[in-house]
Order: sequence, then structure tokens, then C-alpha cells
Amino acid sequence: MKNKLLGLTLIALLCAGKMNAQDTEQQDPSVEKEIKGVQIGDPGLVLYYEFKLANQLTLRAEAGYAVGVKANADWFFDDGSEDGFFALPAFTIEPRWYYNLGRRVRKGKDITRNRANYFSVTTTYYADFGVIKINDVGDVPSFLNIVPMWGMRRTLGKKFDYELGAGIGYVYIGSYVHRGHVHKSEEGAILLLRARFGLGF
Repeated sequence: MKNKLLGLTLIALLCAGKMNAQDTEQQDPSVEKEIKGVQIGDPGLVLYYEFKLANQLTLRAEAGYAVGVKANADWFFDDGSEDGFFALPAFTIEPRWYYNLGRRVRKGKDITRNRANYFSVTTTYYADFGVIKINDVGDVPSFLNIVPMWGMRRTLGKKFDYELGAGIGYVYIGSYVHRGHVHKSEEGAILLLRARFGLGF
């Protein structure tokens, strides 16, 4: 009789532990261990790799090319050179907090591939080397953006995704020389709008 009671007790404890683990998992859902892919939009074409730091935290790294349009009316390019297009290398580090994972799970919504809303701080360096130019747009300075952002990430099927976001932060524009004239570095505030469409690997 004691052995039967002990066996029933152990079974009950195992079932309770399993149910508690399931409840905890539902209450505390997690981001993916890693996601990666390619996106086009802001700032241009980027490859990204995002990996888990904690249940709601990730660190995202990006590398790609940012596309710009130069016109003589532009406040930092008014140097008499031609209008045209340019693309410059862009490198980003962005920690993200996906704050509404639990609410989405409770509502029965999908969180695959980090499908949720987030707050982040994006730091992007736009390099002045490896620049691609169409027409003689003159020299292109380097940039540095540091922008707190709100965003949302959603998926379309198993492979496609899109992101929307916005933030206000800091921009630093490096000094450069063009046609013998030195353009001094400048800094100020920037409004950053994010609209991207991508393919996951």
C-alpha cells in the first residue's frame, strides 16, 4: 500500500511540475535563439543577425549599404558639385527589448521570429570609405546616429518579414574636404523613420 501511495505521489508531483513549467513558459515567453536575413528599406540594403540575450532581450547587428540622394539644396552638400545618387557602407548595433511577447501569447498571436513590438537603441555608423557614386556628387562625409526607437516586427509566412518604427536621437556628421574647402563636422538631432521588408534565412 505504501509503495502504491508513493508511486501516486510521485506521479502527482511530476504532473504538477510539468503543468507549472508549462504555465511559466506561457507567462514568460522567449525570443528566438537567433534570427538572420536580409532587408531592404531604411537605410538601404542590409544583412542582419539577431541573437537572444534574455527572454525579452536581443542584440542585433547589421551591415549593408545606405542609399542617398544629393542635391545642391542639401544643407551639407552645397558645394557646387553635381546632383546624383550615392551609397555608403552602414554598420549597426542595436539592443532590443521585445516588451509585449507575453500579451501576444495570451491573445493567441504568433511570436515566431520575434514577431512583436520593441524598444531599442540603434547606433549606426555610415562610413566614408567604399562609397558608390553616380555623377560627381563630391565627397561624402561619415555619419554616426544614436537613436532610441520604438518599432514593430511582423512576419508574412515563414520567410518574409517587415518592420516599422520611429525615433528621435543624435547625429554626428564628420568633417571632409572638397575642392580645397574644408567642411567642418556638425551635430544635432535626427528623426529616424524605419520601414523595411525582408527575407529570413
